[in-house]
Amino acid sequence: MSRPLRCMFVITSMPVGGAETLLVNLVRTFDRNRIAPSICCLKHPDELGETLRDEIPMFCNLIGHRYDIGVIQRLRRLFVEHKIDCVITVGAGDKMFWGRLAARYAKVPVVLAALHSTGWPDGVGRLNRMLTRITDGFIAVADDHREYLIEGERFPSDKVFMIPNGIDTNCFQFRQRARTAWRKKLRIGDQDPVVGIVAALRPEKNHKLFIKLAEQTTARIPQAQYVIVGDGPLRQQLEDDARNSRISQQIHFLGTCSDVPGILSAI
Repeated sequence: MSRPLRCMFVITSMPVGGAETLLVNLVRTFDRNRIAPSICCLKHPDELGETLRDEIPMFCNLIGHRYDIGVIQRLRRLFVEHKIDCVITVGAGDKMFWGRLAARYAKVPVVLAALHSTGWPDGVGRLNRMLTRITDGFIAVADDHREYLIEGERFPSDKVFMIPNGIDTNCFQFRQRARTAWRKKLRIGDQDPVVGIVAALRPEKNHKLFIKLAEQTTARIPQAQYVIVGDGPLRQQLEDDARNSRISQQIHFLGTCSDVPGILSAI
């Protein structure tokens, strides 16, 4: 092919989260002479989507509600108009169903589904399994994950491929200056032990257990401090739990933060 492969990723929206961050890093590091990426958010772009607007084509607000069947025609038109060579749906749920269905309707040459979890809260579900025949491949992120997609979700083994998540390890090197700055900002002593979690504040991340264990740990290590990085629907409830705990002054909620490497240096 003399031109770059036109790949469109279909996702519901792009708030700050693991799979969304992975997607941002992925499209930014593609060799644009070989792959021309674009992203379709069925709903709104949110924070991470907005960061990409000036870098790659972004298409948003294509679905009105979960059962908006008109999204098939809108997606088909989008794929045809931009001569898309490959559609990759990211995650389970609505984008996996509508994205693959519309891609086949538009006769996109390759249709793939990239998945990132094992069951709840992102189980594939019966309707999505019904579209296995029109899907060229399912992408797992680890060997065990591939086994789960074959044995747990019952996808054909010859259609499940493993592509491990890439991580820029250079960006996570320890930085003394960042450690000092963050500890000063949070009023944490230089020698105080610090435990942290970086994750969206959603039920499956189990921050409640983190807070419970923090209380138990403090009983043995009184000077320990705890950092919770991320945002989400459970933030108010978790902050209330922390406020009502015996260690309310030792738990720090930082919300969404762009300097995760710096925070990790402080932990």
